[in-house]
Amino acid sequence: MKKNKKGFTLAELLIVVAIIAVLVAISIPIFISQLKKARLAANKANARSALSTAMAGFIDAPEEDKLKTIADTNQHMYFRYDTVTGQCTYEGVSNTSPNNPKIYDSFANVGYYQAGGKGISDVSQWKENTKSQVRGNENKNDVPGILTKRTYRYWDVAMQGDGTFTALVCLW
Repeated sequence: MKKNKKGFTLAELLIVVAIIAVLVAISIPIFISQLKKARLAANKANARSALSTAMAGFIDAPEEDKLKTIADTNQHMYFRYDTVTGQCTYEGVSNTSPNNPKIYDSFANVGYYQAGGKGISDVSQWKENTKSQVRGNENKNDVPGILTKRTYRYWDVAMQGDGTFTALVCLW
């Protein structure tokens, strides 16, 4: 008598499921690591574009605003770069990053100059755990890894009237 054997045994199915589980367990950390690297690379590229377009926009900025920021070093000229459209607009003079609640409600200062030496204005030096100051952080502590959590759409560049770069802010 001939047996008609179709399908797999339970043991065979369990072995296949176990092999798939091991492969998934190995690949998820690698995928997450690659995702962080891709976000960091995208943010670096966007920051470079924001800086270069802000420098170009600085040339056309009003002269009275340039003089105002030279006279008062607490005031900055702000340029907003939109990574989707590639446009950089002059936002005006302010002592803090202009806030538009329709677009975002907080920001992170990732590249800036302070007397304490905080911040890294050289985009090529940014790494996965680059720290940044986040607005609304009660402790005023630097938050590590902000550049690998997501890709930011809006970037603000603060400049003085003499063309000195003072801050680079990524916006939610």
